[in-house]
Amino acid sequence: MPAKPSVKPSVKLPERVLNSDIIKKYLLTGLLIWVPLGITLWVLALVVGLMDQTLMLLPDALHPRVWLGVHIPGLGVILTLAVLLGTGVLAANYFGAWLFKAGDWVLSRIPLFKIVYNSVKQVSDTLLSSSGKAFTRSVLVPYPHPGVWALGFVTGTPPPSLLENLNDQGPLVSVYVPTSPSPASGYVIMVPEKLLRPSGLSVDEALKYIVSLGVVTPSDDVLDQPIKKDLHS
Repeated sequence: MPAKPSVKPSVKLPERVLNSDIIKKYLLTGLLIWVPLGITLWVLALVVGLMDQTLMLLPDALHPRVWLGVHIPGLGVILTLAVLLGTGVLAANYFGAWLFKAGDWVLSRIPLFKIVYNSVKQVSDTLLSSSGKAFTRSVLVPYPHPGVWALGFVTGTPPPSLLENLNDQGPLVSVYVPTSPSPASGYVIMVPEKLLRPSGLSVDEALKYIVSLGVVTPSDDVLDQPIKKDLHS
């Protein structure tokens, strides 16, 4: 009798591999690993590339590309740090302080230029100065309407010229309400101090909560801290 042709068994992939939910899970896991890493590397590359532009201040004869024969990314970071350090050392002595003060006096009196310069200088002095405090505390503010609460940061007291027409509101404070996920933009509102509630979060914890779209919650040790009822504390 003729032999029956052998039939090769069909190869079947495990059902686990074909499961779409499993594939989605693996893809999501990969995204959770690569997205923060990729964004971090992109930001670092952007910062390093921006600092490398300081190499353009050097004469061609002193440019590292000339005497090394190759462009090495990141050398601008060293030059930037050296310039900042040298500027700080110069400003720390009497002659340097007088020189920078004179330059500031001249720049703050140039038409049009002084508008931008003075505004940026005031903001940078507040944010970067060791004695300045841009955000004194984080609070809960009824915004954009009563019954809805937003995280905000107390920045100070409104100027007297604005308070003249708001005397009936009681003591007012200036509150910066940032947008999410970018706290660099937001709204400055004037709120009666009696309407504010303490958030129980530090400024850093509140910023993390805003940047993460409310996903990253404060650590347990922060949540366990007693909430201060006195906004003046």
